[in-house]
Amino acid sequence: MNLIQNHQTQENCAEISPVLPQAQSPSEEPTPICQVQAPGYSGKRLLFHFCLALIVPLLLLYFFRAAIICVDGETDPDAYYHAKLAEQGPRVFLAKRFPALTLSLWQEHFSDKELGFHFLLWGLHRARSLFGWRVSAPFHYYALALQAGLLSMIALTLLYWRVPCPLYYNLLFIGLYYIFSLRLLFVRAYMLAMLLLVLMVLLLSMPALRGSRWRLPLVCLLGFLYAWCYSNPHFVLVPSTAFALAEFLQDRKLWRLPLLPLAALVGAVLGLTLHPQFPNTWLILKVQGWDVLKMIFGAGAEAGIRGGNEFYIKPLDHISRAPFLLGLPLLLAALVWRSRNHWFSKDWSQRVEINALFILFLCSNAAFLNFFRFVEFSMPCSILFTALLFRDSLQASRQPGGRRIFAAQHLPGIYALCAFVFLLPALLAIKGNNHRPFTELAAWVQRNSVPEGSIIANPRWGSFPMLYYSMPNMRYLGGLDPMFSYAQDPQKTLVLEEFRTARKIIPAKQLKELTGAIFLFVSASEKTLASEILRHDYKSVYVGRDGWLFAL
Repeated sequence: MNLIQNHQTQENCAEISPVLPQAQSPSEEPTPICQVQAPGYSGKRLLFHFCLALIVPLLLLYFFRAAIICVDGETDPDAYYHAKLAEQGPRVFLAKRFPALTLSLWQEHFSDKELGFHFLLWGLHRARSLFGWRVSAPFHYYALALQAGLLSMIALTLLYWRVPCPLYYNLLFIGLYYIFSLRLLFVRAYMLAMLLLVLMVLLLSMPALRGSRWRLPLVCLLGFLYAWCYSNPHFVLVPSTAFALAEFLQDRKLWRLPLLPLAALVGAVLGLTLHPQFPNTWLILKVQGWDVLKMIFGAGAEAGIRGGNEFYIKPLDHISRAPFLLGLPLLLAALVWRSRNHWFSKDWSQRVEINALFILFLCSNAAFLNFFRFVEFSMPCSILFTALLFRDSLQASRQPGGRRIFAAQHLPGIYALCAFVFLLPALLAIKGNNHRPFTELAAWVQRNSVPEGSIIANPRWGSFPMLYYSMPNMRYLGGLDPMFSYAQDPQKTLVLEEFRTARKIIPAKQLKELTGAIFLFVSASEKTLASEILRHDYKSVYVGRDGWLFAL
């Protein structure tokens, strides 16, 4: 934390004295960061505020997860797939084939689109195994590690920027929007992607790196990491482009404008190419970045497939249940107006970091309002922008002639606490919607000596993670995303989609010929499909907690 300690000016977060900017001659270069200096902390206070900003939100997230949401299973089924890969290790997630899926592009052209994420989980699994502790569902251990990493990265960034009381902003981050709060409880790769986003913003905001020869290689390296850790590595262009535009506003040097985005893009391209599963990486990216979009927006034949529910969430339909998310732009606008003499001064273009975060704030939230999955960009950017705006507005109000802002330093904390009033009822309404491993079905399969490698047809691709977690030695049809099945065999996938939705139930013999399966599995949550199948004279051999198994 030496970089942060170099910024120290005050011991107490609540007693901040202004640092007046020194006058500059017209010939001098403008200061590359915000003109109003913010407070710093001594070493002990620095550690105290870091621990506070990490531990309090982490305990709240653990309470939400262990006591409300994931009491006896996982709300997000994908967690079982990630946990099984962490258990199996590199021999599975570094392979170029994934034989467990027979109707998927992965079968012969596998590329782990979240390779770095699975390396991290594998390391966590190995670390726990050293003590003889088994990792089992619900996976609080993995979730806490991911949450701690992300919250730590935000806290370190805010402390480097000398933002007063970073705890408030981490509380805002976890409590402002209940659907995002729920997603923070998942064991998903976007947790690592958000950490890399905040790290990118931090590095690009460092004045010491702005003129350094190491800056572009570091951006390139982060682009490389994005390609290894996230399914959409091209999103690395978002923060790099925002800072490139902000720096262009400052120095008007057009030749420098494309350097940051280009370095990030080169890093992402290298990451996809210098990859143990190349050239499959590019094939998977095409499906993930193009075919999935066609499915979501109903373009072409892909419109006949329905993806995960998260793709179809309309933020504007849920915004009324998150009034403090809706009120945040209004609060920030009032804050800017209150300190308008500072924000609308002639040197506005010299504030690189605040201008870059403003660009990120506007663009990411505009994207989020049109497509929910951009919430993973909009929420970190919104919190970082809010923190900078409060920091500079507070300091501007303490300048000679500045307008004092009542409780401005603690207003974000009060706002966060008010948001939690709406968060808790929303989370309680989701309670009990959990997925459990199919251990009962696995026990039946073992008792009946079903040969390893047998194909169990799963029309619903969402049941694959629990099947694979419980019976990794069996084979299945599709999993995680239906577009990987569509990319391999569009006709079969469309037939199975009609079967899954019970629009057309084909005879058992035809299903066996189509898939090569000896069993058909329907999970307990698909009662409508199960009743339709039973009406078509399928023979059930197992009925239990996990669902129905039909012999073909």
